[in-house]
Formats: sequence, C-alpha cells, structure tokens
Amino acid sequence: MKKLIKIEEICSIVLFLMILMILFWQIFSRKVLNAPASWSEELSRLLFVYMGILGCHLAQHYETHIRIDFILSHFPKLVQTLLDIVFKLLMSVVFILIAYNGIRLCRSAGVQDHLVTLGLPVTVLNFGLVFLGIIIAAEMLIQLVTAVLCKKGDTAQ
Repeated sequence: MKKLIKIEEICSIVLFLMILMILFWQIFSRKVLNAPASWSEELSRLLFVYMGILGCHLAQHYETHIRIDFILSHFPKLVQTLLDIVFKLLMSVVFILIAYNGIRLCRSAGVQDHLVTLGLPVTVLNFGLVFLGIIIAAEMLIQLVTAVLCKKGDTAQ
C-alpha cells in the first residue's frame, strides 16, 4: 500500500508540473506567438480533474480533510470511535454510489461525443467520477477495517 501511495504522490507532482508547463505554453503562444494553442486549456482542465482526484484520495489516506472535532471531542473515546466507523461506512456507500453513477454517465455518453479540441471521448473526463468513487471508497473501507481491528485489539488487552 505504501508503494501505491508513493506512486500516487509522484503522479500528482507530475500532473501538476504538466499543467504548469501547458499553461506556460498557453500564455507564451498567446502573448508572444500571437497564435493561442486551443488544446492547452482543455488538456490542462482534464489533467486538473485527475490531479484533484488523486489529491482527494491522498487527503483521505492521510486523513487531512477538514473536519470539525469540537463537538466530537466532547464524547467519550468509544463513542468517537463508533461515530468514526459509522461515518466511514456511510462515506464508503456515498463513494460507491458516485462510482456507480460515473459508470452510468460513461455509458450514456455517445461514442460520437468528444472533447472539442483534444478529440478524446468525453468518457475520458467522465471516468474521473468512477476513479474517484472507487479509490475513495476503497480507502474508506480500508480505514474502516483498520479502525474495527484496532478497536478489537484494544478491547482484547
């Protein structure tokens, strides 16, 4: 799992650098060459979507998403753990539904539907929902199992 996270971190950096280079090219071609590259904005947007998806997954993996612990911190540890488990279970269901609806969206896009300047099928963009749903749901389920097993280990001692 650590190797996958490292690969994901590297991919995020590569995507960011690619977006940066594309945007620099877009500015250069528009301002200096007087010939804007029409494909650059669409490609940078597509890469940004996937970089955002990887960023969401990394934030979930490291549990760095913003959450308000003020109310939760007033509960006993057992209640906090139970609420965390319930939350992770509910969020897993939500992201499974996102993946499912992403699949439906990919299927509904006609084969003639393409991104205007890149010529890629719209499904390449829509698949982001499937990818997001699968990786976040998997991460939530892994965290859920870990939380349950750690809680069992705590009660066994």
